[in-house]
Amino acid sequence: MPNIVSRIDECLRIIEEDRENTNLTGKLEIIKNELDKLPVNPDFDLPPFEHNDYINEEGFTPELAEEINGYLYFIARTHFIDLANQAITSKENTYRELVDSLGKDAMLLLKQRYYNNKIADIVTNKNRIDKIIKTGNELVRKKDPVFMMPESNIGRAHFYAPVKIINNQMVETIWFNIIFIWLTSTILYFALLADVLRKLMNYFENIKLRRKK
Repeated sequence: MPNIVSRIDECLRIIEEDRENTNLTGKLEIIKNELDKLPVNPDFDLPPFEHNDYINEEGFTPELAEEINGYLYFIARTHFIDLANQAITSKENTYRELVDSLGKDAMLLLKQRYYNNKIADIVTNKNRIDKIIKTGNELVRKKDPVFMMPESNIGRAHFYAPVKIINNQMVETIWFNIIFIWLTSTILYFALLADVLRKLMNYFENIKLRRKK
């Protein structure tokens, strides 16, 4: 969200100085795309920004920029801060329950045995400088991929995604990968039994021979 706000400020500076600047269209397109993604994100339940169609070179004005900033401030105050507080409360409650059941010393020992700082750095991209990158006309988050939900509904997901989503059903990544490996292995096994590869090669070879004739 701060990245969107900074791009709004950049667009305001451009229209004040030189509206013909070629960077304006691309920056506005990014802002529009990111605002479009907020209401449809499965993790959020947000109202859409009503004036998204006006985010273009002709329609973008200081008044519209103020409305966009107001919308972002509204959803931050009414939604994202609540989500952050819920996550903190859930983490503290879980930690307290573990301490109550195991004891403080046992809890510290458990963390020493099973928590790996190096792995945590990898799956959270802790050492990455760019936490958000621009790809085309979209912003792609690179920070904390292990805590991000995938956007695809057909099983595609980013690296280190905790779950995969198939037809709006969440499946833990480890089970999804195991099922996928076994399924593809089974298909390849029967393909080998049926000698499918040799038959396909012969089929395409015959096509080439017919074309040569």
